Amino acid sequence: MEIDIVERLITTVGFPIVCVLGLAYFIYRSYQTINNDNRDREAKLYEMLGKTQAQLDQAQDTNAKFISVLEQINHDTDQMKADIDDIKDTIKKLPKRKTDTPEE
Repeated sequence: MEIDIVERLITTVGFPIVCVLGLAYFIYRSYQTINNDNRDREAKLYEMLGKTQAQLDQAQDTNAKFISVLEQINHDTDQMKADIDDIKDTIKKLPKRKTDTPEE
């Protein structure tokens, strides 16, 4: 604004009203700037949340695969324990052999 317009407004409506109008305009522009900044910030935040969600979904799928593999390993380990117990029982049931002692 030019100085003569401000001077005319002050003489027409008074200094307090011009100050209030100037401050109102300042507040309005500040509010617009803050809203635009918030909108941009929120857009970036939602984008990051989307990427994070995709990574969490991928991690969940990977964990599910690990659980499946661990369950299979646990099953195989239990089967090996049972087989070892069977082998022990079979060895215990075998007739004992006399061990040959070397002749002196």
